Amino acid sequence: MAKIKNDFSKIDFPPCNTQIFICVDPGSVQEGGQGIYMVDNKRDSGSSGEGSCELYTMCDDNDNVSWTIINIAQDETPMEITGFQTEGNAVFRNEKPVAADGCKNLCWVLDKAYSSGGKSDTYQIAIMVNEVPIHWDPFIACK
Repeated sequence: MAKIKNDFSKIDFPPCNTQIFICVDPGSVQEGGQGIYMVDNKRDSGSSGEGSCELYTMCDDNDNVSWTIINIAQDETPMEITGFQTEGNAVFRNEKPVAADGCKNLCWVLDKAYSSGGKSDTYQIAIMVNEVPIHWDPFIACK
């Protein structure tokens, strides 16, 4: 895994309607603490739980969705998103997020979110922080 400092000027992030940021404190994570804080740009649409790892994102029908990992320590600790497991079919249907081209596994995208009629999907996101695997289960719904 390459050491990547958060020099986002060299990364061409995809323009997405719903943007989810995974802010990681590598020191806390490596010491066994939580150290993961999620936020999104959909608070006005009904998202909740910002600042925790249990973010509940409320996106809009047909939104494309991105997940971006950010090292809040701004050090050289390597980190990347390594995958997703979707546990429901309300929002994801049978699609899964994929690594975005040119983002060095710092950003993954879902091309289309489907209206879920108010039902949420639990999904598992997996990251690697300095070769330590971490996963947790946030939520997403689509109106």
